[in-house]
Amino acid sequence: MHDNQIVQAPQEYTREQVDLIKATVAAGATDNELKLFLTVAKAHGLDPFTRQVHFIKRKRWDRAKGGYEEVGTIQTGIDGYRSIAARTGQLAGIDDASYEEAGGRPVKASVTVYRLAGGIRCPFTASARWSEYAQANKDGESMGLWQKMPYLMLAKCAEALALRKAFPAELGGIYTHEEMQQAEAEPLAVEAKAEPVPPPAPPKEGPKDPGSAERLMRIVQIMRVLKMDAAAVERVTGIPLAHSASAELLPKMEELLKKESGYAERT
Repeated sequence: MHDNQIVQAPQEYTREQVDLIKATVAAGATDNELKLFLTVAKAHGLDPFTRQVHFIKRKRWDRAKGGYEEVGTIQTGIDGYRSIAARTGQLAGIDDASYEEAGGRPVKASVTVYRLAGGIRCPFTASARWSEYAQANKDGESMGLWQKMPYLMLAKCAEALALRKAFPAELGGIYTHEEMQQAEAEPLAVEAKAEPVPPPAPPKEGPKDPGSAERLMRIVQIMRVLKMDAAAVERVTGIPLAHSASAELLPKMEELLKKESGYAERT
């Protein structure tokens, strides 16, 4: 397919609308990248025309090729993330960020997001570090909003991480603009004969665990049977309910259920 051909959009867009999206919020996208962008926008219920979602092309250093390659990223703002989470009907609150500071600026921000699971308000906490997310120039000095509002920007990154941790199925495959700004930083200055320095890579996440939601629901079922709340779970197992997506908590809960069932049978 050539660039001047219309892309079959996954929702009812006219040719003029597709051309407008490609010229504005998805500038530089190939036809296949545009198809993916429109599919993701529809899946997440985001409107490209109100800039709830946009497509960004960046240059990334390819060490194997010894040069830069263009890589596209689908992004939204933190408000888009909040909107997606709220539409599930399971978002049960977001705490204000807490910070660790050094040298008059934040070095780490942590945010807790709450999701209802089986009627239980489950916390999901995530942290963002300045060294991993702050946008900086070639001299290592913070730039733009990272210089003007460092606390707000780092808190947005931490909130995005926590929201994606709490709602992995709903928010997978799309990142917030604040998380990706470090990829726009200027490469550090090097000597004339030095090897090219690649730009910072986008923040990496661990592999998605499709079983985490099922584990959480099973944990909630066991909590109901045992009449335990989140505090009791942490007190008995030593694992906070915020880590319920991990593979460590469920075996302990199953063991507690087995012991309780055995006790009930003996009595």
